[in-house]
Amino acid sequence: MDIRELLEKVRGGKLEIDAAEKYLRSHSGVRAYEEMGYAKLDTDRKRRSGFAEVIYCQGKSDEFLPEIFRKLYEAEGEVFGTRADAHQYEIVRAVLPGNVGVALRIGGDVNGVEHPGGKRRFDGIRRGGIQ
Repeated sequence: MDIRELLEKVRGGKLEIDAAEKYLRSHSGVRAYEEMGYAKLDTDRKRRSGFAEVIYCQGKSDEFLPEIFRKLYEAEGEVFGTRADAHQYEIVRAVLPGNVGVALRIGGDVNGVEHPGGKRRFDGIRRGGIQ
């Protein structure tokens, strides 16, 4: 179906707007972004690349970080953050307990990662657990 035919179906009431949007995203390379004012989330990245958006936590405010994690979790069903300090890790863990992976950064080194499976390991960087 071409774009004109799609639009005619929407105008004629034969196709819902949400269905048309889904079709366009899956067939035309249109990228989905969620604009939050303080962050722009690439909610289509997993479909395009096989890997969901990763949150770079360093410098994010305590006010916005939990909502960024929540939005991506709702969109992707999983979420991972990098370069979080211990305080940020606890904030995110309180919002999404058991559903979040955060690479914890202490003293400039990544000490480990915690994720829902309970595994605490981060290959390629010094191994260690989050206590």
